[in-house]
Amino acid sequence: MEKRMSPAKIRKLLEFIGGRLKQFVMDVALEDTEEGPALTITVASPFGDEEGISYTIMVEDTGEGLAMMQIMMTVFYEVPEERFDDVDDLITEINTRTTMGYFSLFEDAGLVLYNQSFLMDAGAATELAAALLSRCMIIMEASVKENGAWIDRLLKGEETPEEILSAMKERSESV
Repeated sequence: MEKRMSPAKIRKLLEFIGGRLKQFVMDVALEDTEEGPALTITVASPFGDEEGISYTIMVEDTGEGLAMMQIMMTVFYEVPEERFDDVDDLITEINTRTTMGYFSLFEDAGLVLYNQSFLMDAGAATELAAALLSRCMIIMEASVKENGAWIDRLLKGEETPEEILSAMKERSESV
């Protein structure tokens, strides 16, 4: 019998995860979207932004005994249109150095997201799925702190794009 992850099971999983994380975060919300249930978790930003960082977590049944968990972190809000090209160039450079996940700029909304997804057994226990998600979020948070700092410096006008790219190159050569 093929294992499937029904929308009800996905909702139950996301409710479980939200309940487990509620005491550690700023906000937790579970809502139904066109793509299915979505859990949004907001945590404090390492860059001091009042909005915090929002994780949106969705699970999709692939129909092959696997489910794909997608995690999208909204890292920066309201990126000024005049910075789109510089931010996009910087994101391209960052993504060549990132081993897990990737940053993306959504120009329509002026958002910088950090995205990661992984496959899991559709019949996996809720506790196991929550543990996988927790570990993934820890890795994502570390990557955002390290790599998002370059974007933050650019958005705050602390350095020019050229200075940031030079500092990134210098740092990678010293590691």
